[in-house]
Amino acid sequence: MPLWIFTSLVALTAWGSSQFLRKRATEHVSLGALIIFQTGTFMLFATAAVVIQGLEVSYEAAALAAAGGSFQFIGNISSLHALSRGPASVIVPFTAMYPVVTLVLSLLVLQESINSSQMVGLALSLGALYAFSR
Repeated sequence: MPLWIFTSLVALTAWGSSQFLRKRATEHVSLGALIIFQTGTFMLFATAAVVIQGLEVSYEAAALAAAGGSFQFIGNISSLHALSRGPASVIVPFTAMYPVVTLVLSLLVLQESINSSQMVGLALSLGALYAFSR
């Protein structure tokens, strides 16, 4: 198994588990406390990663990473807000459709192309978004 498949499976499992745990956490603490605990944990892991791998970046890379992190934070807060007020069984699959946004941005901004099976996947994803929203 290629390493990228293995790490993709780890990401899938970690993100799926994290959403379940976040939903449970919203039943016990305020959103503010949850954000602080999540951010603190993230900072610990980020610090460990920098210590292990080192830190060597360009200005452009730092700016893009900061922009990506900002959108990640907005998505995180929005997801937590939704999870605190609605069913995880609807919210998590709906928000997990974010690759559709990535795909469209990749097409429009990066001028990447997609093959026919990816186009079918996009159409099915849009259908799933509609089904989850009902």
